[in-house]
Amino acid sequence: MFPTFTPQTNNLNMYTAVIIDDERKAREALEKIIERYFSDHYVVVASAESVALGVDAIKKYNPDIVFLDIEMPNENGFELFKYFPNIPFDVIFTTAFQQYAIKAIKCAALDYLLKPISQFDLKEALAHFESNYIKKAQQERINLLLNNMSMGCVVNEKIAFASLTGYE
Repeated sequence: MFPTFTPQTNNLNMYTAVIIDDERKAREALEKIIERYFSDHYVVVASAESVALGVDAIKKYNPDIVFLDIEMPNENGFELFKYFPNIPFDVIFTTAFQQYAIKAIKCAALDYLLKPISQFDLKEALAHFESNYIKKAQQERINLLLNNMSMGCVVNEKIAFASLTGYE
């Protein structure tokens, strides 16, 4: 159903993305913008034409970011959230309709882009994503450190200093 994803780079700052949009041309256009202007840090691992297929792609690839259309047949984009009790990815809504912006903000959307999507709008949204991603990673490391300290995981409470004769 989805192509097998094999990263073509060893770049540590490579982020994965899934595009969910019922319009094939909109999916292709967004993917081309990402490939042309942002392929040094982003790779689209899957593209889906419905929420149901998008859920499958998200579960398979565990992307960092999801580009999500709102107006789609069967289920709209907001219904994606009912499949994930905890959202482990950031969402950028991509739609032709302005009237959903407030609802998107309430769903903790990272950004809201109106179609047709320009590379400049996408660049701003991705910069916001990267800033947010770094903050989350730092917070996770701090939480892990605090958790380890509170559980008494300190193996050795000594510090070694190098001296001329060895270590003190």
